Amino acid sequence: MDDVKTAIFPSVSMVETQFSDPRTALDSDGLLDKLREEFQELLNHSALEPAFAPIEKNCNIKREQIGYGIAALLGLYLIFGSAAQLICNLIGFAYPAYVSVKAIRTKTKSDDTQWLVYWTVFATFSLIDFFGEGIMRVFPIYYLLKATFLFYLYLPQVNDASSVYMTHVEPAILKLEKIVHDYIKQMRS
Repeated sequence: MDDVKTAIFPSVSMVETQFSDPRTALDSDGLLDKLREEFQELLNHSALEPAFAPIEKNCNIKREQIGYGIAALLGLYLIFGSAAQLICNLIGFAYPAYVSVKAIRTKTKSDDTQWLVYWTVFATFSLIDFFGEGIMRVFPIYYLLKATFLFYLYLPQVNDASSVYMTHVEPAILKLEKIVHDYIKQMRS
C-alpha cells in the first residue's frame, strides 16, 4: 500500500517527514500567551489606528477589550446571523488565499506544501457544508465551531492542518484510492 501511496502522492513522504509528530505544534510553551501577544500586535497595527484611537479616547476602553468585543459579536453573528456560512467561509478563505499567493512567489517548497495541505483539509471539510442547514437545525453553533476550527488549522502558531491531514484526510483518500484501484483492476479482468 505504501508503494501505491508513494507512486500516486510522491510529495506525501515529504509531508510525513515534515509533519511526523502532529503534537509538536501544540507542545510549544505559552501558546495562548503567544496568541494574545500577536492579537495585541494586530490591534496596535498602524492601519487600525484611525479606527481604534477615537473609540479608546472617547469611551475610555482599551484596544484589547474592543478587539475581544468585536470577536464576541462575530461569534454571536456566526450563531444567529443569516450569512453565517458566508462569513465562516471568508474566515477560512481570505487569509489562507493571501498567504498561499505569497507562498507561491517564494522559492522554498515547504510553505507551498503547508498551504496545499491546508487547502486539501479545507476542501474536505467544506464538503460537510452541503449538509450545513440540516446541521444548523440540530447544532446551532456549527459555523462558530467551524470558524474556530479553520483558525486552528491555519494560525501560524498552531498550523495544525498537517496533523488533521495525516490523521483524517489521507487515510480517507487512501481508502478511496484502493476502492477505485480495485474497481479498475476488476473492470480490466
